[in-house]
Amino acid sequence: MKRYITKKRVIVAAAVAAAVAIAGGAFAYFTSSGSGTGTASVGTSSNVVITATVTGTLFPGGDPAQVSFSIQNPGSGNEFVNTISYAGLDGNQPSGCLGSWFHLNSDTPVSVAHNIAHGATYAVPGTFDLSMADTGTSQDACAGASLTFNFSSN
Repeated sequence: MKRYITKKRVIVAAAVAAAVAIAGGAFAYFTSSGSGTGTASVGTSSNVVITATVTGTLFPGGDPAQVSFSIQNPGSGNEFVNTISYAGLDGNQPSGCLGSWFHLNSDTPVSVAHNIAHGATYAVPGTFDLSMADTGTSQDACAGASLTFNFSSN
């Protein structure tokens, strides 16, 4: 027996489908509001390690030595380094050899402006001048010394 789809059957089938959809979507519910909390830990900044490589020999009033810098971030978060500045000689310089006799980049901070990823080392582009001022007085206290220069960043 052959069955024909009539307009009436299509309308009935559509009405049945619509009724089933409405019945399925007619679940009861209550409206509600609420609130909640969550916690997270925020890390702290860590100190970066500045390594300076000095090429050249310093003399009072002489040509500057060239300095290149790399910055290592041993911390667990990213660290932004804005500048590097000369921070004086370490405490082991010869007596009478003054840290104020030395100048990095004519006392202008070296611009870094770089975000250093955790565990990464960043080579600061370029070289910078490290000079020894001629004070017009004897600076023999520094003659022949191997000096350790301190640098700081912000």
